[in-house]
Amino acid sequence: MILTNLHKKLLQNFVYGTLESTQVYTLHIKPSFNIKLYSKKALYEIPERKRNYVLSLFKTYGFTDTEISTLVNKRPVILSYHPQKTLKPKLDFFKSIGVSPKVLENILTLDPFVVKRNLGNQIIPSYEYLKSVLHTNESVIAAIKRSTWLLKQDLLKFLAPNIALLRECGVPCNRISMMLKARPRALIQVPDRFMVIIEEVKKMGFNPVLCIFTSAIHVLTGFSRSNWERKCELYRKWGWSDNEILAAFKKVPTCMAVSGEKIEMVMDFLVNKMGWNASDVVKCPCVVLYSLENRIIPRCLVVQFLLSKGLIKKKHLMTVIGMAKKKFLNKFVDPYCAEFPEVLNLYVPKVVSLELDTNLQELDSTQVKL
Repeated sequence: MILTNLHKKLLQNFVYGTLESTQVYTLHIKPSFNIKLYSKKALYEIPERKRNYVLSLFKTYGFTDTEISTLVNKRPVILSYHPQKTLKPKLDFFKSIGVSPKVLENILTLDPFVVKRNLGNQIIPSYEYLKSVLHTNESVIAAIKRSTWLLKQDLLKFLAPNIALLRECGVPCNRISMMLKARPRALIQVPDRFMVIIEEVKKMGFNPVLCIFTSAIHVLTGFSRSNWERKCELYRKWGWSDNEILAAFKKVPTCMAVSGEKIEMVMDFLVNKMGWNASDVVKCPCVVLYSLENRIIPRCLVVQFLLSKGLIKKKHLMTVIGMAKKKFLNKFVDPYCAEFPEVLNLYVPKVVSLELDTNLQELDSTQVKL
């Protein structure tokens, strides 16, 4: 298939309802675009009259030309939907509960197939159940934005039993609502599996009253047993005991959700280049969540430089990396940058590359470790 550079003109033609029959256009192809599924149908099989009707329908519901173009470009299959039978009833419903055109564009771009679900048998019952738990349309919309699965799955089968189980465990209703709004996929689980995860979290010693309980559930729902063991093995490689791994998970559950590559890079920098002990990271496992280039490396280089000049005393890992940005600047950068301009150069984001190696070589001559 020959791809042309005329995608902009195609989108213009779509918006204004014309398509020159003497020329062949293709949509702008992006890495996630499924050519086999969409392009032929969008270009050759959909009657012009139907395209125009669909586009006009979105206009009547308040969509801007930009929003329509974005949606059509990313999800051209939307043009194949029946405007009266498929689209209009769903657009009416979303409008009635307060979904703005911009938010709806985002939802349909994420998952256009949601409007193919039956309104009376699927979408409305799902909405009514969500409303019974979350109480406000704003909260329901926030949850749907996070996962359109909420309008596509049988919630009485895959969500309601799990929410009931959380309540039985003593998780406060507001915590359940927060979890449903922010992490809905963690709750849409086969109930038997969800029950096993709940029991594991309880055995680890998490308190159901605290928000960290639902955070641990969220992490474990994204793991298989083998994935969990691989992550544990990675931390063991850096000298962590099983008890230390559990202690770190209980402090910051998301430390187990970080990619293996990220863990390796952070631990290598902190232990091998900065001289911290692996046990120091156990005490503040949140450090593996932070950006290596934008936060960890610049802060460590600044503090190491100040130590080399005898301007500060040795600092705890959490003090260096966990401190709020404004506080760090006030404490370690602003007081010294006038006399030592290099502090500002060290603080800028660093790519893990030759630039970092150069900075470290310059500081290594002082033999000061954090």
